Amino acid sequence: MPPASPIWAHFNKLGHVAGFQQARAQCKYCNYEVNAAANKCIAHLKTCSSASITVLQGFFGPDFQPKIKQRNNSYLPTEQNSINIITVKRPISRSQPSINNFVNRISSAEQDKCELLFVQAVYRCGLFLSLSELEPIKILFQKLHPCFKLPSRKALSTTLLDDVYDNTKNEMNELINSANNICLISDGWSNMMQEHWTNYIITTPRPVFFSAHQTGEIKQTGENIAADIDNVISQIDHSKLAAIITDNASSMKKA
Repeated sequence: MPPASPIWAHFNKLGHVAGFQQARAQCKYCNYEVNAAANKCIAHLKTCSSASITVLQGFFGPDFQPKIKQRNNSYLPTEQNSINIITVKRPISRSQPSINNFVNRISSAEQDKCELLFVQAVYRCGLFLSLSELEPIKILFQKLHPCFKLPSRKALSTTLLDDVYDNTKNEMNELINSANNICLISDGWSNMMQEHWTNYIITTPRPVFFSAHQTGEIKQTGENIAADIDNVISQIDHSKLAAIITDNASSMKKA
């Protein structure tokens, strides 16, 4: 009969236990139950967290080092092998983001700027003044910028029109005043109502529309055309005037 395994010094044999086909054994250190087989018991003892280091090295040899941390005080880390754990406390920010940061808004300056760009597009492209009141246009701008308010048709035909006119006129005067030399170009035509109009363009050399007016019942003679041109020249710095350009009509040549 083979000698009994020394493992049984660390286990209590329970014999057959209800619910198990094989005999059972119980660890003397942690009361854990395993099959009463020497290899099963040895495997458990090797990882038993309740067995002291003395017991383990006495069974497995003096060089044995458990792979798990024992709960027994005999295997607590020594001072030399202890690991210092430093807890870093991060300051908790007390400031919370305001709900205003998530609200879509538009400043009065931005509203005015977007409004000016819209009305300039309407005027320059010859679009109808009720464009801002069309439902598809409202939906489009509501999607692009919900806070932007489209100008009304009344504003497009009154105050905004006056503002754009004044701004355009100021830009034109600044461009003419900054030029070293200018040319005056004149032309005349009749509209569908058979009303005669005369327009004037100034090149800086960039062409700038200066004015247009209806001549009414005044005949387009050389003298009248010359007087009209003199009136336009009086409104600009004539010292910069390099040339006057007209078509080849006889009355224009005479002027």
